[in-house]
Amino acid sequence: MAEKEKPNKVLEACRLYTDAIFTAIGVDNMELSLGYANRALALQCFGYYQQAYDDCECALEIGYPKKLYPKIICRQAYCALQLNNAELLTKHLNSLESMHLNENFRRQEQELRANLWKLQNQTEKTNENVELILKNRDSQEIVNTFSEIGRYMGAKRLIKQNELIFSERATALAPIGSAIQLNNHCAKTSFIPIPCQHCRVRVVYCSLACLKAHKNIHLHECSAYQMQLFAHAGIAHLVLRIILDNGLLTILDLLRNKQTTKAIWTSLTEGGDAWMSLL
Repeated sequence: MAEKEKPNKVLEACRLYTDAIFTAIGVDNMELSLGYANRALALQCFGYYQQAYDDCECALEIGYPKKLYPKIICRQAYCALQLNNAELLTKHLNSLESMHLNENFRRQEQELRANLWKLQNQTEKTNENVELILKNRDSQEIVNTFSEIGRYMGAKRLIKQNELIFSERATALAPIGSAIQLNNHCAKTSFIPIPCQHCRVRVVYCSLACLKAHKNIHLHECSAYQMQLFAHAGIAHLVLRIILDNGLLTILDLLRNKQTTKAIWTSLTEGGDAWMSLL
């Protein structure tokens, strides 16, 4: 294969394995796990190590054949090395120690172990640098007046060009129409999809981290997605997510002691204690 054609071939393989994953959901867990494992290899070749690692995790959770464990654990260990994650690399090397490995896998394990010591030293220096950066991040402060002015940000010193000033996650988001290529947690629109296995691929995520972070919300939504209840819900779906994300039980606790309908309504409307708990 010509060198310039190789990236396109690998990318096409990723697309085909993604199609295989979507097709196998709810039909055959064995084929589904193999689809994730094969896509992981293609992603690894393309240099998408975090996505490849996530696909390996999905394959193992779904039911990847135990006889093939050395292959996928070696793949995870390699991705951990490329991600400079000494903790994960150590974990997978320890797993390989207890497995019966052929000559090829044993050689891979030895090569990975040889790189572990270098990575551990590098990780210690990186952690020291991160701590220093966090200690010195004092460029601004956030003030919330809970009044008509609302929340604002004030600079505490001169801010350098291209310096990170502010980062915040949106309270909630709700997809409209077909959301097959929209991450339901972080709203990313271009990614390698990891679909929910239960609601017929109506909800997808860009990573296992987003899938797990959204779990407490999707836990309540999955059955509704299966029945297509959100197809025309519009802004009501967004309201539901805001409530779920901020803690439905917290709101119920606040309303439990309200004695009248008026007291409940006052609590839920702007300025009330239940309203303020959503901010």
